[in-house]
Amino acid sequence: MMGTIDITDRPIKLAFLVNPNNKKHVREAIQICSTLWGGVFFPIIPLYKRVDRNLFRRLDKSKSIEDVILGYIDAFDPDLLIQIADSIPQYILDLKLNIIDHKDVWKDFDKNNFAPRGGIGIFELLNGIFDKYIKYKMKYPIEVILPILPKENALFWTSLFGEIPSILQSHLKSHYYDPLGIKTPKVELSIINELLSESMIFPRRITRYLLKVSKSGYGHDNYIFFMDTSKTNDVIDFWNLRATGKNVLPISMQLFTNSNYRELVIDFVKSSHKPSTYGQNIYDCVTIMKSRMCNKSDFDGFISSLKSDESIYGGKEPYFYIQEWYPRLWDKLFRGKDGVKQLIFYGTKEDSIELDESNISHIRFKPLLPNFAHKFCYTIEPRCANEISFRLYGSRDLLAEVFPFSSGFNYLRALDAYQNVFSKWRISHNGLVKLVRDDMVVTLDIPQSERIVFAWMEDYGWKSKLSKTGILAKQLYSIFGGFLNTLQDEKLLGFLEHMSGGNVTKEFQPKPEIIMNQPRTMKIGEVINRLGKIEENNLHKRLVNLNVFKIGLELSCPICMRNSWYPCDAISEQLYCPKCLSSFSALGNIDNSNWCYKTNGPFTVPNYAEGAYVVLLALNFFKNDHIGFLKLSPALSFDTENSEDKRIEIDLAFFWEGFVGGEKMRGLAFVECKTYGCFEQRDFDRMRYLAQSFPDSMIVFCTLRKTLSNKEVVELTKIAKYGRKMTNLEQPLNPVLILTGTELLNYGSPPYCWEGEVKEKFSQSNGLLDLCNATQQIYLNLEPWHDDWHKKIRKKIKLRGEKIKQST
Repeated sequence: MMGTIDITDRPIKLAFLVNPNNKKHVREAIQICSTLWGGVFFPIIPLYKRVDRNLFRRLDKSKSIEDVILGYIDAFDPDLLIQIADSIPQYILDLKLNIIDHKDVWKDFDKNNFAPRGGIGIFELLNGIFDKYIKYKMKYPIEVILPILPKENALFWTSLFGEIPSILQSHLKSHYYDPLGIKTPKVELSIINELLSESMIFPRRITRYLLKVSKSGYGHDNYIFFMDTSKTNDVIDFWNLRATGKNVLPISMQLFTNSNYRELVIDFVKSSHKPSTYGQNIYDCVTIMKSRMCNKSDFDGFISSLKSDESIYGGKEPYFYIQEWYPRLWDKLFRGKDGVKQLIFYGTKEDSIELDESNISHIRFKPLLPNFAHKFCYTIEPRCANEISFRLYGSRDLLAEVFPFSSGFNYLRALDAYQNVFSKWRISHNGLVKLVRDDMVVTLDIPQSERIVFAWMEDYGWKSKLSKTGILAKQLYSIFGGFLNTLQDEKLLGFLEHMSGGNVTKEFQPKPEIIMNQPRTMKIGEVINRLGKIEENNLHKRLVNLNVFKIGLELSCPICMRNSWYPCDAISEQLYCPKCLSSFSALGNIDNSNWCYKTNGPFTVPNYAEGAYVVLLALNFFKNDHIGFLKLSPALSFDTENSEDKRIEIDLAFFWEGFVGGEKMRGLAFVECKTYGCFEQRDFDRMRYLAQSFPDSMIVFCTLRKTLSNKEVVELTKIAKYGRKMTNLEQPLNPVLILTGTELLNYGSPPYCWEGEVKEKFSQSNGLLDLCNATQQIYLNLEPWHDDWHKKIRKKIKLRGEKIKQST
C-alpha cells in the first residue's frame, strides 16, 4: 500500500446545552468557554420546548423543535456535549456523543492538577502566551487584561470579553498576574475602543491562541450585530454567529447613541471596506444584521444614524449592507444559502505519513498535541483532537478513504472492530477524528471500504453481501494492486475475452451474439506479437508479472490424434489424454509440441469476466484523479435486500469526497454497469428505486459502448429529469452521470477525452456535479440544469401573476 495520511491538530469541539432564557446558564457556558482552547468557537444551544414563531419566522412549518436543536448540533459538529440544562431530550442522547456535566469540567482543579476534565485549559494557554509574547521584549507588545465587567447588561459584556469563573481566580492571581503583567481595567464606554484594540488579549481572545481558521465557501465575514442586550436569546445568537467564524461587532440598542460606541462602529465599517480578491471594482463591506429580538424601529433608527455620516455613506461604493434576518443555523438546507459555511479551525501542528509498504492495512503514529500543552494530565477525557485524512493507492485491498457522517449502530460497530477502542475515535463532518488524551503512539487499522458501505446501508434497512461478480472483481483488483489503467485498452479487453473463450472479431472487437467456448490456448510467440500490436510498451511483460497467463505444452495424443494442453506441473514421463483418457509416453511425442499460454485464474472467466472489467474501469475513472482528486470508499458488485424484501444487485457503490471551488463536497453514488450490452428496463427500474430510496445520491450509468440507443436515451432522460429536481441546497435531488467508452477507455480526463466543440464547450467543468451536467447535455441533449430551473421558476412566477389578476 502506498499513499499519504495527513494529520492536523485542533481543539476538542464542545457544545453547551442550556435552558432558554436562563441567563445563569448562558453565563456559566461563556465562563467555561473562556477557560478552554478554542472556546470562542463553542456554540451555546438552547433546548427549546416548542417552536416559537417569533424566533423562527423563517422556519419551514413541517419542522419540529427536535429538527431545530439537532440542526444546531449538526451545524457545529461537536466532539463533546456539556450539560448545563436541567435535562436532555432522548433524541440528543441517541447521537451517542459523550456528555459531561458542566460542574465536572473544572471539578478536579487543585494544587496538583491544573487541567480541565476535557480540553486544554487557560493555564496552559497563558504559559504559551508568556513564552511567545511576554518572555522576550517585542517591538509591538501586547497586554493581557481581565476586564471588570459592568453589572448592568452583564451577560452582554461577558459574551464580548469573556469571563474567568471564580474557582480559578485565586490561582491566576498568585501565579500569572505578575509574570504576565495582567491588568484588570473597568469596562467603560469611554475606553471601549482601547479595550477592543488588537493589542489587548482578554479571556475570549486567549482561547484563540495559535488557532488558524479556514472557512469553506464565499461571502462577507465582517458583521455588525444590532441586538437587544437585555434579551438572553440575542446574546446566544451573537455568540453563535461569532462561533461560525464571522468577525462580529455587537451593537447594543441600549448603547448605540453613545459617542464612543458610535466611533467604534464607524471605525469598524471603514476598516471592513476594502477591495475584494474576487475581482476588480468589487469591495468587501460590512453587513449590518438585525437580531431576532430587537425592534424594527430601533434598527431603522440605527441605520439612519449611519446614513447621516458622510464619511461612510454617499459614495459610489456602499460601505455596508443591511440584513434584517438571522441566518438559519438550525437548517442544513438553508444554512449555506444564508451565508454560513462550515467553519474549520485547527492548530499549528500537522504531520504527514508517507506509506510505501505494499501489504499493510494499518499505521502507527504519534498523536499531535500543541507545544504549549502538558504531555500528561490527570484526566479521562480527550484534551485535543487530530483530524486524519487518507489518500491511498496501490493497495491490494479496497480501503476506506471517506467516512460518512453517521451515528448508526452497525456503522459504529464496523468502525469499532477496526479501531480498537472506539470511545477515543469519532466520525465528524470532516471524516475520521482521533480524540487525543496524550501523545502515546497508537495503531490505526484502516477499515475495508466494503465493510463501511455495507454497515452504513444496514442502518438504513439494507443487508448486503458480495455477488459472484463482486468476488471476481475484488480478485482482479487485488491482482492489479489497485492500478487498473492497464484495462483501459479496448483491444486488450477483447484479447482477454478471446483467450477466455468469448466471441470477438479477429481484431478483438466485440460481437453482438454471445457464444461461449472453452478457454483458448495461444502460442507464446503469437501472444507476444498480438500484444505488441495492442501496445508497444512491454504489455506482455506486465501481464506475465500479473500472472495473467500460465504456460504449458500443447501436443497431439498419438491415440485419438486430438490436441490437448498440459500445464507445466502436469508434464511427466507418462501423459494422460483428457479427450480419450488414454495414457502415452512423453518421449517421442513432445517433439512436435508448442509452448502455449492459457489465461489464469479470474482471467479465464468469459463475458468480460462476467462484467467485472467494466466495474473496475468505472472505479478506475473515479479513483484516477480524473475529477479533482476524489477520495473514495467503494464496494464492488453486491446483492442487497431491504426490509420490504426488495432485492437489488448493485454493480458499484461508493462514498466520495472532493473539493470544488475550495469547498469540500461529499456524497454517495450508485453505479449501473454494462460491458457492451444495452441497458434494459429492469436496470432503469432498479436505479430509479435507488434514487427514491436514497435522496441526494448520485446515479451513474456506465457502458463501454461509445453511443446510446434511442430507447436508452428516452429512459435515461426520464431518470435525469426526475433527478434534476432542485433541492434547497440549489443542487439536483439525484444527479445522473453517464459514462461511455469515450470516458472509461481514454487515458485523458474530461474534458480532454472529448473532441472538437464538446471539448471546448465543457472545458471549465469542475467536479462531479459539473460532469453530471455536461454528460446529460452530451448524451441526452438536455439543456443545462440551471437553465431548466430558471425556466420553471419563471413559469411559476407567471402562473402566480395570472392567478392574482384573476382574483382581482
